[in-house]
Amino acid sequence: MSTKRKLKRTEQKKKGSGPQSSAQRFAKPGSEKLWVALLGWSGERLVRAQLLDAISDAVLTGADARSVFAGKRPDLAERLSAEDVETAVGHWRDGSSQFHYLAALCSRMGLGEASAEELERDWGIWTSLSRASTPHKMLLGSLAQTEAAAMALGEVTQNEDIVAIAQAMRVLWSALAYGDESTLRRVRSWS
Repeated sequence: MSTKRKLKRTEQKKKGSGPQSSAQRFAKPGSEKLWVALLGWSGERLVRAQLLDAISDAVLTGADARSVFAGKRPDLAERLSAEDVETAVGHWRDGSSQFHYLAALCSRMGLGEASAEELERDWGIWTSLSRASTPHKMLLGSLAQTEAAAMALGEVTQNEDIVAIAQAMRVLWSALAYGDESTLRRVRSWS
């Protein structure tokens, strides 16, 4: 491996080694929408992740957590008092009981019942976008190769079933590449 390549890898590791703000994590346009679709999260679970993101951003960047949360969920941001935000940020900085406090806060805000352990696990998943990039690209590449092979086989055999398999691979590829929720729902119904 060349020295230049080693340096590039070292720089990438340094960039990805610390906690990232939501702006860093979702810097690429559409990446948050795609991530939400790939996770399959909705409703209260998604809103809880967005609330944790707002609190984390407040700690990492000094942003106002209510404003960050209002950018995603203006209807719920008004339920956050300044005291709630201050206490949540304090617990997040302390790191010892942040998920216990946030579980209670989520419950008070009407975001469903989630234990501290569930919130901590969800936070780990929510912030793992950078680790998902490589397998996501590999899966897209595999689906594209499978589609191309099926199309080639379909041309040789003139078998409509093989062509249908190629089209199904294209549908799967599109669903995973663009996070198309309706297609992902249809795919889930196949299993």
